[in-house]
Amino acid sequence: MCGSFCSLCYTQDATPICIACNKSTLIQLISTITGYIKDFYGISDLELRSLENFNTSKNDCFLCPLGCNGCDQNTILADPLQLYAAKCYRCKKLSDLGVPVSSAISNFYEWRLDPENNTCRLCLKSDSNCKYKLETEIFATCGSKEQTIGEGSLLKPINLQRADEVDWDSLLINNAQYLKAQVIMNELGLSDV
Repeated sequence: MCGSFCSLCYTQDATPICIACNKSTLIQLISTITGYIKDFYGISDLELRSLENFNTSKNDCFLCPLGCNGCDQNTILADPLQLYAAKCYRCKKLSDLGVPVSSAISNFYEWRLDPENNTCRLCLKSDSNCKYKLETEIFATCGSKEQTIGEGSLLKPINLQRADEVDWDSLLINNAQYLKAQVIMNELGLSDV
């Protein structure tokens, strides 16, 4: 018996082997972020076969990040951002995606394996170092419980007396579209998001 992400299974010498993945079930796991991935690369369609892989027993399927050419199996079930927790074996070439990528990306960038984190980082072809660092500046004031929470800007600093009410994730990433920002930073290969 093959796993739940397999759509076509056969048995060879009493061993189940998956030969086709259940694309609709797999894409459902990351449905909330596929639009952001497509927008980032300027592609109209996300070819699922660019993401799908077979497990080591070859009896089920799982997803790897777009830049990975094979990865450790990871579980995405509840959080689509778990896609990026996978450890990549190698990185693909942008031309291997099977769909045309925005020329602004394909002409100047390439995926490179970050050996420290085993992720594929999108790097400028001319950049030999290729490191990204997220910097955020947050302004705060002591304030009081009666004052507004604030936004973390110089004009509207965070009121530390109401710090328990602040959406720190969105504030630290400094983006109202937190999920989209997370996807973009993961596609770039930012190691600590």
